[in-house]
Amino acid sequence: MRKLNIPFYGNTKDDSHCAQACFKMVLKHFLPRKSFSYKLLDRVTLHKKGLWVGVSGGLIFFAEQGLRIVNIELFDYRTFANKGQDYLRKLWSSDFFSIQSEKMDFRNEQSLAKRMIRTKSITHKNRPPTMIDVDNLFGEGYVIVANINPFMLDGVNDYAGHSVVITGVSKKSITFHDPGLPPAPNLTVSRNLFQRAFLHPDRRYAKLYAVTN
Repeated sequence: MRKLNIPFYGNTKDDSHCAQACFKMVLKHFLPRKSFSYKLLDRVTLHKKGLWVGVSGGLIFFAEQGLRIVNIELFDYRTFANKGQDYLRKLWSSDFFSIQSEKMDFRNEQSLAKRMIRTKSITHKNRPPTMIDVDNLFGEGYVIVANINPFMLDGVNDYAGHSVVITGVSKKSITFHDPGLPPAPNLTVSRNLFQRAFLHPDRRYAKLYAVTN
């Protein structure tokens, strides 16, 4: 198994900072001498208490630190920046839109998207990611943050978006830092189980970003 030694940080007790925890892990891996508090990461992501954040604010902040990012997802940030919720309603099923609208501030995310599409060190690939992307990017030394449905890991038929940092890849298994809750550093699952969590509820909603210096 190929592995990366990445610092681990857990989610906050209110279970609202899995994305920020992953941002912090990535930042400390590449910039170990700097400190990145959740207060700082909340500010750059325009976080509101009790809500999720998208990746835009974090990716912009990575770029400002001199890092390079590849973001792979079907979601088109340029169209979202221009059309806002009208684009989301056309892209997503009504059920998925309802879940996201309850948990995210679309106006803040749209304002961040407008900044992100102008950031040259962020490369966008507007298609669903695959496990081949995971293999290739990890093999090239990128730190990969994947969005998964954590309920799939426990065999529960439900949905939530959840960010994890991949720390190891092999033909049979995937190892990742799961910020929680509960926090679980270097959790190893079968490749098939990870793929199910990665591509659920629909492979069109799969997404990952990969970071290098």
